[in-house]
Amino acid sequence: MKSLQQFSKKYLGSILVLIFLIGITSYIILKNHELNDLVDTISTCDIKYLLIGVGLVLCHILFESFSMQVVANALKAPFSVLRGVVYTCIDLYYSAITPSATGGQPVLAYYMNKDGIPISKSSIVLLLYTIMYKVVLLFLGICVMIFHGNFIFNNGIAVWVLFFVGVVINLCAIGVCLLSMFSEKLVYVVAKKLFYLLAKIHLVKQPEDKLVSLSKSIEEYHKGAAFILENGRVLFKMFIHTVVQRVAFFSVSYCVYRSFGLKSCGYFDILALQVVISIAVDSLPLPGAVGVTEGMFLLLYHVVYNKMTITPAMIITRGITFYFSIIFCGIVTVIYHVYTARKNSELRRELEKSDRFL
Repeated sequence: MKSLQQFSKKYLGSILVLIFLIGITSYIILKNHELNDLVDTISTCDIKYLLIGVGLVLCHILFESFSMQVVANALKAPFSVLRGVVYTCIDLYYSAITPSATGGQPVLAYYMNKDGIPISKSSIVLLLYTIMYKVVLLFLGICVMIFHGNFIFNNGIAVWVLFFVGVVINLCAIGVCLLSMFSEKLVYVVAKKLFYLLAKIHLVKQPEDKLVSLSKSIEEYHKGAAFILENGRVLFKMFIHTVVQRVAFFSVSYCVYRSFGLKSCGYFDILALQVVISIAVDSLPLPGAVGVTEGMFLLLYHVVYNKMTITPAMIITRGITFYFSIIFCGIVTVIYHVYTARKNSELRRELEKSDRFL
């Protein structure tokens, strides 16, 4: 397994790209607005609703930890609620700074392994959570299409396209995971041909190494399949926890809406808008989906806010759901890293003393 130093070097580029995207997005959004006007508008918000929004982000973190904890307990690799919250913060922080949210799980597997949870078990926990996350997102998307389709998709063809591209990408991701679980040979044969084809056109180097890595992943997926077939009740609990997690996160936008003293749109209307945005940007190869998320917000929420409030509302919503989340999770990650580093250092010193005594 890679060391944390290797992970840090790998993700440095993603952090720089994220900072660049934040800078560009901020410039584009703010260039046509007076900063004082934005501050004045934001200052009129009811702080009570914004604090509830912050609480919902913390609830989102807590219920992700519950989802992983349910599977870990079933695998006889239990961890405490507090440790689960730390793991969730590590996952969310590294996912936020990497394209398509791909960075969280490798680092989380590293920390779980350091805490004594074998890779064979952590990989199943993370795999099933990934699948469940996408299943719940699509479930909520279907609910939106059935109950709020007209409200959402009257915003033009661009919304339809982004939404359905997101649906297709998520369906493909779920399909590949399930295929890897239940049809190992087929996936290996197809991947082998694909790797060698990409090697011929110089898009992939050392296809043999890639196949070895793929074989290990498929083996882990197969273990996940066995777990699914034997633990339906665990998966149901995981589904409920993930639904609560996603709904809590999407509800932040309603709290921001109410903080402006607005009431004309219902809770489920606002929730539906956030589900569409999340599906549309979920798999985009941009750290934190920065830029596109803000653009989607301004495109969809013009039916909710007027010209004076839509930009401040977007700033507050993203400030709570993304920037507060990444700062909070980053602080927890750093504290936990320092704690584990000191703990390991003390353990090494104790071992050295024991060796000298012997």
